[in-house]
Amino acid sequence: MQVIAWRTVSEMTCNVSSWMLNLTLLAHCFVVGLSGKSQIMFAIVFSTRYLDLFTIFVSVYNSVMKVIFILSSYATLFFMYKKYRATYDSNHDTFRVEFLLIPVAGLAVLVNHEFTVLEVCVDLPGSLNIF
Repeated sequence: MQVIAWRTVSEMTCNVSSWMLNLTLLAHCFVVGLSGKSQIMFAIVFSTRYLDLFTIFVSVYNSVMKVIFILSSYATLFFMYKKYRATYDSNHDTFRVEFLLIPVAGLAVLVNHEFTVLEVCVDLPGSLNIF
């Protein structure tokens, strides 16, 4: 029971912080200081981690939380690359995605339970946690 409570609190905290970021972007109308590449990585992680949303039903709570995580990460991307694009400075976004994504994708392909596209994609965020 303690694990479920802890998971619920951590998921709610993550969701609240993500939506606070989006509400702050809406209120201030700029994205200065945010890394667009990092936000793309968040969207990739949530999208691949929750691909089982379409194949396995656990509970309504689980499904709703997965959808909220995915929507919040893509809402941030929308604000950064569409709505407030003029305030995003890509010259200062020095995060090197390829140095992280290539080894993680390789690890996800090599270390998984079943060698299927869905399993490799779902294991990708787990491999990313190692780095």
